[in-house]
Amino acid sequence: MVEDILENATATHVYCAQGAFRGSDRFARHRHDFPCLDAAGFAEATIANTALARAVGDHKCVFFAENNTHGVAIDYHAPVAVEIQSYRMMASLAKLAADYQHMVDDGLFLDEAEPFEELLDRCRTIQVKANAIRSQK
Repeated sequence: MVEDILENATATHVYCAQGAFRGSDRFARHRHDFPCLDAAGFAEATIANTALARAVGDHKCVFFAENNTHGVAIDYHAPVAVEIQSYRMMASLAKLAADYQHMVDDGLFLDEAEPFEELLDRCRTIQVKANAIRSQK
């Protein structure tokens, strides 16, 4: 569970750097999972665990090498090291919102799914919390 938060953070980081998701749809699940894991009480301890964050970043660099839109290798340590910035891709939000809505329409969530804007607000709250925790280190 703890690693899932970092997996979601790095997947979101790639999406932000590329402005799109590679492969198939259902990428919005990373946004959906973030607040669920936070609500279950896993976010703060995970964010504070810099050794685990470094290990996840190392793993991603080896097994999931990606480039941003400028062809530069994505730094998987960035979203888990100092500051999480997961909302730089405003131009891609419509695509992400459509992906999320398809997941809702297909009944992929066990509970009633919240509107996309509420989901983003919850993710932004986690981002602020994460950055506050990281800045204290």
